[in-house]
Amino acid sequence: MILEHRKEAYFLGLSRMLERASYYGTRSLLLVLMIDKLMLDEIRAFYLYGLFATLIYLAQSIGGIIGDKLIGNKNAILIGGLIQSAGMFILAMLTESTLYVGCILIISGGALYSPNIIAQFGKLYLTNKKMIGAGFNLFYLSVSLGAFLGIWIIGSFNSPFAFKLGFLIAGALCFTSVIFAFFVHQPSTTVDKTPLKSTSKKVAIVLFSCIAGIIFWSMYQLGSYGSISALIKLKELESNSLTISDIINFNQFATMFFCIAAFFLWSYFCFSELMKLLIGFITGAIGFGIIIFIPEIFTQNYIPILLLSSILISAAEVLVVPAILSLYALNINEKYLATFYSLTVLFTWIGISIVNWIISIVSFLDDTTFALITSAVILILFGLTIILFSYLISLSNTRTKQKVVDALD
Repeated sequence: MILEHRKEAYFLGLSRMLERASYYGTRSLLLVLMIDKLMLDEIRAFYLYGLFATLIYLAQSIGGIIGDKLIGNKNAILIGGLIQSAGMFILAMLTESTLYVGCILIISGGALYSPNIIAQFGKLYLTNKKMIGAGFNLFYLSVSLGAFLGIWIIGSFNSPFAFKLGFLIAGALCFTSVIFAFFVHQPSTTVDKTPLKSTSKKVAIVLFSCIAGIIFWSMYQLGSYGSISALIKLKELESNSLTISDIINFNQFATMFFCIAAFFLWSYFCFSELMKLLIGFITGAIGFGIIIFIPEIFTQNYIPILLLSSILISAAEVLVVPAILSLYALNINEKYLATFYSLTVLFTWIGISIVNWIISIVSFLDDTTFALITSAVILILFGLTIILFSYLISLSNTRTKQKVVDALD
């Protein structure tokens, strides 16, 4: 039921939405700032932008450990948010030296904020586990909505005369996100009265979920590259009023719609997280797979296929990501939850980096069909693996219950 979600979940959702809006808004201004305002050459600007985006992910592997072992998740969220906010205000000074200082602060603050707010959110549902799937859909909605609003609102301040105001708004939003997080109490540890899974079973579920996340995002990256050819054909269609930007916006709206729908659906109906994974992987495979059937000669008739593909890929994302976050929270010792979340970001980044290397080879061969086929096939194959894994877990649960019955007899 909707009322079973704690108010702290909504506070953390609002905090994450505002933080993501400030981050993605800032990121949308950085490259233009470096080239148009600071007059850096394009090669250097793109290098610095890529380095910033990479360090944002890598630094999180430290932030989770600091939150879990040293200062606590809530303190890490508050300190991280304030550091990010300070970095955005410093960027508003619009000099090359403050560019570096501001980016370093945003990277450091994000490293503390991101893994710890996910862990804090997951802990809210450890006493009401049946609602955790819906909860993480709410959380993922806050991420998607924040990213959209940040790029749309702050990203509009992309002229040399408006940069300062854009960064000031971003800093104010990030500071406000800290205020919402401040009113969230650290979840108290309570005795879980549900039957305990064996340690080995929990480890198996966590490792399997981690692999699922790496494969999904890696194939998402590969499949997205494969869809570029269809988008280019769309752009070259003279009689078409639909732009690439329209497709991207459509994808964002579809993601937010599915997040809202899933939040209400999983609030009223319990559904296995592994089954969500299965449906998500198959849906994603179909979404990338149908693009293959768009011919070289692109006409208006194939635009519905492109939109259907976007809908299916958005649905897959909404099914898979919250399910993986839920499985982590349900099976990892809460003392190490932020640490593990931060490490999975590192593992996923490694997987995506490998895919990007493959993409560089595929792009040299100019073969986007290979990327689409590969991503679709691997997603389907892993979907079959999920079926097998679910069966083994179910079999293990049956044996455990039988042992309990035998012991009582």
